[in-house]
Amino acid sequence: MGFNNKGFNHKYKLACSHSTPSDMLRYLAKDPDVTIRSSVAYNSTTPEDVIRKLATDIQWQVRYYVAMHPNINSNLLITILEYEKSLKDPSDAVIQELYKNDKLPHIAKVIIETLYGEMI
Repeated sequence: MGFNNKGFNHKYKLACSHSTPSDMLRYLAKDPDVTIRSSVAYNSTTPEDVIRKLATDIQWQVRYYVAMHPNINSNLLITILEYEKSLKDPSDAVIQELYKNDKLPHIAKVIIETLYGEMI
């Protein structure tokens, strides 16, 4: 049985589309493929409860796109930072994206500078 790009492409388009219903985005947020979850994480129409769940995704790519989400709030940015701090090997890309985000509170930027200065 060969690899089926058609199914992936369809899910990817749904994950990226601003017209995809919330229930479908919730479903796609549980997809085993990191690209699909990352696309849901960056979609500006993804509901906040889904973004909150993806903020602690095991794959750094998903957390990276959550940190870039256009409607992310400071509380979710702090959630991502706390998750990164809990990891043995936090992601450089996620730390850098958090640090660049204007919505990250100043004290969190100081924490990043103190703990991860070499990453930024």
